[in-house]
Amino acid sequence: MKKNSYSPLTKMKYEIVGVAIDIFDKLGPDHQEELYDGDFLVALEVAGFEVTNKPEIEILNTRNEHLKFYYPDLRVQKDDMLMLIELKADPKGIQPSQMRKARAYLKVSPKDQAILVINFARAKGSIPENKSVFRREL
Repeated sequence: MKKNSYSPLTKMKYEIVGVAIDIFDKLGPDHQEELYDGDFLVALEVAGFEVTNKPEIEILNTRNEHLKFYYPDLRVQKDDMLMLIELKADPKGIQPSQMRKARAYLKVSPKDQAILVINFARAKGSIPENKSVFRREL
């Protein structure tokens, strides 16, 4: 029988989604994004991740001059892997515009290998919706 062999980055994603499921089971689906953000950050640290809240990603123009900063919700690190996370509490689900924004974050942050969008506004008894973009997909 063939054993599943996931990449370290995919394993990291599954670990993060597991933490999100624990938060969702504890809090339920009816809160604003900020509540999930605060508890999720702490739970990720307890799970062994290094977490940066609102990491600053600078966008430069052709002359390497500052244009803008992006601030995704979280950056998590485990070993040498870095992943951005965007949290949502949108009853409509993860929207195409939110995925475009996530891709934009990843495109301008070369040190991150992926971005994970997690939506906590789901029916009770289900799991938080999640979608990811890996650098190789850009």
